[in-house]
Amino acid sequence: MKYLLSIILILISHTSKAEWTYLTKNTSGVEFFLDYSNVKEKNSNLLFKHLQNRKTPDKWGSLSTTILREVNCKTNKYKNLKFAYYYGEMGTILEKEVKSLSLDWYFAKPKSVNDLMIKSVCRKHYTNSNKSNFANNENFKSNKICNVTDGKNWTNCTSFKNYENDIYVGQFKNNKRNGLGFYKFFNTNKKFFGTWKNGKTHVKGVWIFPNNDIYIGGNNNSKNEGVGFYKWSKGDVFLGTWKNNFKNGPGVYIYQDGKIKTGIWENDKFISRSINNSLKRKLINLICDDNLNSNSWDKCIGSKTYNNGTYVGYFKQGKRGGKGVYKWNSKITYVGFWKNGVEHGEGFYEWPNEELYIGDVKFGKRTGVGFYKWTNNDVYLGDWKENSRTGYGTYLYRSGKIKAGIWKNSKFISAKDKKDQKSVILNNDKKLFQVGSGTGFSVSSNGHIITNHHVINGCQKVNVFTKENSYNSKIVASDIKNDLSLLKVNFKPEFVFPITNTSPQLMDEIYVAGFPFGNRISSSIKITKGIISSLTGFGDDYTRMQVDAAMQPGNSGGPVYSKFGNIYGVAVAKLDYKYSIKKLNTIPELTNFAIKASMLKSFLEASNVKIRPEVSEPFKNLGKKIQQGTFYISCMMIRGKYDQMKSKKVLFDKDKFN
Repeated sequence: MKYLLSIILILISHTSKAEWTYLTKNTSGVEFFLDYSNVKEKNSNLLFKHLQNRKTPDKWGSLSTTILREVNCKTNKYKNLKFAYYYGEMGTILEKEVKSLSLDWYFAKPKSVNDLMIKSVCRKHYTNSNKSNFANNENFKSNKICNVTDGKNWTNCTSFKNYENDIYVGQFKNNKRNGLGFYKFFNTNKKFFGTWKNGKTHVKGVWIFPNNDIYIGGNNNSKNEGVGFYKWSKGDVFLGTWKNNFKNGPGVYIYQDGKIKTGIWENDKFISRSINNSLKRKLINLICDDNLNSNSWDKCIGSKTYNNGTYVGYFKQGKRGGKGVYKWNSKITYVGFWKNGVEHGEGFYEWPNEELYIGDVKFGKRTGVGFYKWTNNDVYLGDWKENSRTGYGTYLYRSGKIKAGIWKNSKFISAKDKKDQKSVILNNDKKLFQVGSGTGFSVSSNGHIITNHHVINGCQKVNVFTKENSYNSKIVASDIKNDLSLLKVNFKPEFVFPITNTSPQLMDEIYVAGFPFGNRISSSIKITKGIISSLTGFGDDYTRMQVDAAMQPGNSGGPVYSKFGNIYGVAVAKLDYKYSIKKLNTIPELTNFAIKASMLKSFLEASNVKIRPEVSEPFKNLGKKIQQGTFYISCMMIRGKYDQMKSKKVLFDKDKFN
């Protein structure tokens, strides 16, 4: 009966439905798995899931947990978004799901499991993802044309340069090839398009060989390094790990006749068939199956001949989608990104007459910012629209003459500098609007004020309001992980809060001061009373505590203090109403969180702010002093910045612009 019940539970339970790949085991015996198949991009970050399997149930009674994470591959930082607890292993028999409220960013310590996990996901995604780009989001927007009269000071500029008979077109830094660029070897007629660093190929790119061989993948120091795909002109293909231009590591080799060889290579020699079955299957699936109709090719890399040319690269839903190379019968070559069968993204064109374009492409046409070199060595760097120079750009003639300004349909309209161009073309309104608010409080007699980082994040101007005046503040320091920011204003506050040295205790009486809902209800300070109801925050976060004093939007960054006026913490968050109804099936009541004073003290000490010690007797007229030391914080932005940030933080409604 027990066995039958287990089967029924498994059949009716919600499972994670992920393609889990084993990663590692920690010192406690917990096994870690990653879902490489469902990595998504969010702005410049990645979203992915990992699973932890335990030998014995944890304190919740669960054997496995899945965690949805957001990671920044450049900074190696991550934050946890959602937890799912399961009674069974490998994410079976769901117990409960919990959404993270803190959303703190953490730094993955080198060689830790978190570090290994993040690097593995980032490496795999940006090696194989259709949405990755060659230049790691670097483009030409902040670039300029290199000074042809001064060939010794080419930094942060774009141009072309001959190396004996070879030619390079792309970005330069410190007189070396750095950034996105194309190189053509005169003697061998080899071509490389991708990223460069200190004059060497770096990270990723595409090699095109004169015998029609093509390599797409990792590159380092001008050698194939990392995961890469190679297609020989005779039809054979290889997908796997490379080092020093040789096949080194696991891979799959598919011969023209359909024969498949999977295993381990060393210096181009096949040495072993021993390879993880899961990895073997994934490698094979990543290469498009020539035995299937190409309309069914999805998220794979392959080659196909069309009526007007040949393509080698990634496919999505039967169409060219992702990184790839197309050679038209007319001898035009495009290397770059594709979407729904047309060129779309960053790319490079080469025409038979040796004219070259490198830059943005949209829906098969040069649109965005790009650099063009004509056969006679004239060059243009600037805005494009549907294959014509439209917008701001600089045209440099081979004679040295420069024509910079506004263009339309490839005709020069007027000489304007970039500042003028932005106002003419973008109609960029510079007026600042109040789009958000919070609370802050004084921590030094020199004008230092504490608030939450999320209150001032993205703000182009931060105003601090006293009862009589408003002051423009300077952001001195920020701790994104713990959601703290230190402001400096040019006035001496009438009251500075002391900070407690005592650890908080359950049921300690506390007060919260702030400006809930900003000034939309009234501009006066509001004070609520409560107790410390938990010594940890959400998810057992020991840097925070839970309080039952009422908080609302606008309280963020305000002081949480004792009856003596000593700071116990900084107001930071309340339990989300919609989340509580959906996940906990209840309406939240007085469930709020604050950053502990111990964290605040560490932050202030690191910023060299002298802290006022705690007091043992209540201040005279404490209510008045709280008013004198607590401030309304206003976040100011232009309309364009508001549109960029509205999906990233809580802001006022658009009626602020009317």
